[in-house]
Amino acid sequence: VHGRVVLTKSEGKPALDVNAYLDHANIGNLGDYWPESVMSDNILAWLRRGLVGGRLERGRFQIHGDMDNWPFRDGNGRFEAVAEISGVEVDYFAGWPRAFNTDATARFVGAGMEIEGAINDLSGISVNDVRVTIDDMKSPLLDIRYSTQSELPALLGFLQNSPLQEKIGVDLSQFRFTGPAATTGRITVPLGDRAGELEVDGSVRLQGGQFTYPQYDIQLDDITGNLAYSERGFSGPGLDTEFRGQPAVMDLSADSDSSEKFRADIEGHFDVREIMPEFLLEDFRMLNKVSGSSDWRVSMVVADRQGSDTKDVALGISSRLLGVTMELPAPFNKSAGMEWPFRLDFPLGETDRPLDVIFENRAALRFDMTGPEKTMRRALLQLGGELAELPQPGRLRLAGTGSLLDLDGWVSVVVDEMEQG
Repeated sequence: VHGRVVLTKSEGKPALDVNAYLDHANIGNLGDYWPESVMSDNILAWLRRGLVGGRLERGRFQIHGDMDNWPFRDGNGRFEAVAEISGVEVDYFAGWPRAFNTDATARFVGAGMEIEGAINDLSGISVNDVRVTIDDMKSPLLDIRYSTQSELPALLGFLQNSPLQEKIGVDLSQFRFTGPAATTGRITVPLGDRAGELEVDGSVRLQGGQFTYPQYDIQLDDITGNLAYSERGFSGPGLDTEFRGQPAVMDLSADSDSSEKFRADIEGHFDVREIMPEFLLEDFRMLNKVSGSSDWRVSMVVADRQGSDTKDVALGISSRLLGVTMELPAPFNKSAGMEWPFRLDFPLGETDRPLDVIFENRAALRFDMTGPEKTMRRALLQLGGELAELPQPGRLRLAGTGSLLDLDGWVSVVVDEMEQG
């Protein structure tokens, strides 16, 4: 340390004229030197806890003015400290991934602080441009603004290591994300006498990304659009994508405050063979008698299970089936020109929920697939009205009323499905 200090006597505290220079220091050793009279207890605690380590390469410290006016909020004096720092580790908020190997320039002017630089490792992400400000140390709001170019797997890794992973309760590692992404955002943390919760407001620009759910052979290509995110989750309406080689639009969301923790909806015009997951085509031979193309909506939802800490995961497929032919026994025989509102609800993972195939105001099929091998244990064919209870295992129940039912045909279909496992 080297510099100059001049003290001038006055009626109250002395007037100071200080110019000092610092060649190097360990960031972790600065905890006892922060000006406590300028700072709230919470900001002092944050600086002493949050700046874990790193190097102060060089710095300059200046005070000029009557100390009765400290910290010169009215401009009747000057306080400024500038430091070049490198390799700094920052614990900005408990529970969130720490920032490692941060290189920046820090400025303390009057009662405020500003830091500008780059974070080389934030849970695997390199943040090219970051700016941290506190306007007034006595009533501080920590304001962090950032932007960077990254890859989707790195962003996913950050989410998995943040409290958001536990709040949403979705194992994001079961999905695969690839492709580039441009990220901007803002993090604010109140550090005044009443410290508040961290808030996040950011966006990701997806540029030709890919989403894959390997377990169920679901893949979306060339995802393009904007994804907004916060401390509660994320939302991406109207994302352009491709599904089974066809253009589509996707809505993507996750919200820790909602009963639906994660939801993805895809809309487009597809061939029925492209829209049905491969495992359904393999498990249900009767789907081979359905052909044609139509407008479809495919949804995957992860939601809270009532009375349980586990989550329900379901795949939903819906359409009006205009353009689809069904060569099935009555009442499920349909020509391409007929419009039949249709919905398929298929539970994924470990669950006791049945698989439902519903034709609005016509008929419905319900299959119990809860056996250890996920094979059909029992089934219900409902003609109109509310769905009846499923029969005992190993049986098929017919219920409701209808103008026509090809009973022999449906017995053959169900027997064939059971024989094929």
